[in-house]
Amino acid sequence: MKEKQIIQYIKKARTRIFTHRLIHLGAKGVTLGALFALVLQLVAFIIPFYYVNVASICSIAIGFVAFILYGMVTRLSMKQAALICDSKGLKERVITAYENIDKTDHISLAQRNDALATIKKTPLKTILPFQVDKQKLLFLLGSVCLVAILAFVPTKTKDYAEKEHKQKVVAQKEIKKLKDAKKELEKISDKDKETKKVLADVKEALKETKKELKEAKNKEDVKKATKRLSYKMDQAIEKTKNKDVAKALNDIKNVLDNSSSKEKEKLIEMAKKAEELKDKLNNELSDKEKKELSEEMKDLAKALDDEELAKLAQQLGENTLSQEEMEQLQASLGEASQQLANQAQEAGSMSSSSGSQMASAEGNEGSVGMGNGSGQSGNSGAQGNGQGAGAGQGQGQGGGMGNNNGAGQGGTGWNYGSNQGKEDDSSAGTNGDMVTIPNKQSNDNLKGNKNNTGSSYQTQSNSGLSWTGNKVSFGTVYSQYKNNAYKKVSSSYYPASMQDLVKIYFEGLNQ
Repeated sequence: MKEKQIIQYIKKARTRIFTHRLIHLGAKGVTLGALFALVLQLVAFIIPFYYVNVASICSIAIGFVAFILYGMVTRLSMKQAALICDSKGLKERVITAYENIDKTDHISLAQRNDALATIKKTPLKTILPFQVDKQKLLFLLGSVCLVAILAFVPTKTKDYAEKEHKQKVVAQKEIKKLKDAKKELEKISDKDKETKKVLADVKEALKETKKELKEAKNKEDVKKATKRLSYKMDQAIEKTKNKDVAKALNDIKNVLDNSSSKEKEKLIEMAKKAEELKDKLNNELSDKEKKELSEEMKDLAKALDDEELAKLAQQLGENTLSQEEMEQLQASLGEASQQLANQAQEAGSMSSSSGSQMASAEGNEGSVGMGNGSGQSGNSGAQGNGQGAGAGQGQGQGGGMGNNNGAGQGGTGWNYGSNQGKEDDSSAGTNGDMVTIPNKQSNDNLKGNKNNTGSSYQTQSNSGLSWTGNKVSFGTVYSQYKNNAYKKVSSSYYPASMQDLVKIYFEGLNQ
């Protein structure tokens, strides 16, 4: 009976020591994990690291779990627990009684009786109390709180990391489509040498596009890569004489372009939103309405990745916009609406062009004299928005159609726009140089198809050229035209040297 009481005492002491040790080890693991997470957060201020918050949480969790596991693996034995009890003032009574627990001689019995009498007078909570080191606890809480604060601090590096991550997600989706397209392409077989060459070209195009998507730095790079692939697929369909192969290639192209309709709907919705925001600016707004409008514009600017629009939206919310900046904001929204509308049109044309290419391929299957395939109708449309120094606003709409037989080449289109506004005399002459924006007029002499038999007309006049228009500040026009040119060049297939040439041109205008 006495032996069981001594063993029970040692077991309770071991459990108490084990629990206390696990708490200390867990706190130590969390502290070290938080310190490592703190380093990660500071690094994320310099180097883009999208998963820094996830890594910080994992660091703290791993530190905690690792030290807890270490504590469980290195659990104390009964002998070690007895020694710890003796070190708290029991003067080796417990360890002596435990080691001689099976002996029945008079000395061992006397030692057990003495140990039992001592432990009854010495409860475990007295010699093994739960103690909290306040300094270590404050250090732990401070480290975790500092990590949490840094995790929510917005920085340009974090914004860049987020954009880069979104771009990678989009690129990975496109790469997955390419893998599916490659599997389908491998199922196509034909003995014709020309068809084999076309299929080899398509495989090479898929390979090149996959490489471009992996190296893409932003959404525009992804968009350009997919556009180039779509164009190459159209060429392959056009060159293929075998209708079955052409149909199979067209099905593959449809798989690659299956997101075009959803993208188009999204772009149209954003274009409408930009136009609505622009219209709201024409009204008298309270400070509360300006803040609400500012938040909506920030969301739009984030979706468009337009830093200038985001900056102007911020100033609108702070009610620090000048009249000229307000006009610039309206112009930016008009450009955004036009840009989104054009992108929506491009997204729709990517999926619709495959049908005309199929028709072209079928047309090539006919006889030389009578074969007639319906070609792709080319059209072009654009809207131009102009803003004068006053309340005037202009709209322009243009379009063109062209039809061909056989190969199905696109037609030509013309853009027409006008800019009309009322000149505000109160601000005229106070914003630097003034320029005149001419009203664009159609010219029948310039219309025609691309061929070698066209003609041109030239007119000379002693009084020089003249046109109707309205005067606005040079700063407003310069900024609007510069931004429009930059966006068009960056979203097209111009080489880098040509893009730099455009930038140099506009920089020279402002000197």
